[in-house]
Amino acid sequence: MYFKDKIKKRLILGTASFGMDYGATNTSGEVPLKEIKAIIKMCRDNGISELDTAQAYGRAEVELGKTGVRDFLITTKIHLSLNEGAESVKGKLAQSLDRLQVDQVENLLLHNEECLGGDNADQIVQALHHLVEQGVVGKVGLSSYEPKQALDLCQRHGFKITQLPANALDNRLFEGGAIDRFIENKIEVQIRSVFLQGVLLEKPQVKSAVPKDVVNQAEQFRNRCRERGLTPLQGALGHVLQASKHAKIVFGVTRLEEFQGILESLADDTQNLQFLSPAWKPEFDPRNWKC
Repeated sequence: MYFKDKIKKRLILGTASFGMDYGATNTSGEVPLKEIKAIIKMCRDNGISELDTAQAYGRAEVELGKTGVRDFLITTKIHLSLNEGAESVKGKLAQSLDRLQVDQVENLLLHNEECLGGDNADQIVQALHHLVEQGVVGKVGLSSYEPKQALDLCQRHGFKITQLPANALDNRLFEGGAIDRFIENKIEVQIRSVFLQGVLLEKPQVKSAVPKDVVNQAEQFRNRCRERGLTPLQGALGHVLQASKHAKIVFGVTRLEEFQGILESLADDTQNLQFLSPAWKPEFDPRNWKC
């Protein structure tokens, strides 16, 4: 039980489905407010104290505000378009605080690292760090799809947190000890896409835009799980937990029953739960699925 409680402290509830029809295997659409409140209560009951959200997640921040989440550590993300700069950072945070009905957030991430490629990158970074100095944000950083690029940007700009994908098909964060370099530089890592939008857990719909190679690789993964006497849920979560002893794990659910299933799948030990991942391909990136 002690080991499971330690794992729970590393879990972060992702809330994309609270405000949008998110996930390649999501057949129920947005999560209704009544269900959101039940899911948040289950977090409290199980010692899960962190939430992940974003302005890009439709009404997710608003729904969380209605639910009441002032007792949670919140990570939210802002998107800066090419014609927006440092002057937009404070306003976007204020918008999120208003929607969430909180006075501060634990982490504020740039949802698009591309905004750091322009001439006003230094001003944007200064604006972010100023929010930390003001005490309305605990840490600032970025959400990325590329571990090497994320590490470079975090070191260059003094960011202390990043969010990156990793799962049984995407092992880039763990190859060559990549994640260790984040830890050595005292940069917190939040791992997302652990279930690859649910594709690792179940076959997507017939008309899904998920590439056939991804569907086939995911099916092979599920078969390997069954050969070991594991459910795909146990295998997918266990793979990431074993690969890193320090990173936090973002998981999403669309129903209370899914949340309960995740809690029940937590193993007493994550040894021997890591799988050999295929060579990474661009098809494994959900941005290329055209869903």
